[in-house]
Amino acid sequence: MNRLLLDQARNSQKKLVALIAAGKKEEAGKLFPELQRRLDRAAKGHAIHRNRSARIKSRIAHKLR
Repeated sequence: MNRLLLDQARNSQKKLVALIAAGKKEEAGKLFPELQRRLDRAAKGHAIHRNRSARIKSRIAHKLR
């Protein structure tokens, strides 16, 4: 289960970073809540540390500005 949660979070993160790099910040902004949910779920299931989850969300949010 942990592997699944982590893989889902990573895939969402890769999609977002690719969209941001392509200059499609509006599309990335629509997918950001999905990444937040997946990271929170992975942190809740102890697949990743909660601070790592927060750090990833913070960095992506900063790139979306």
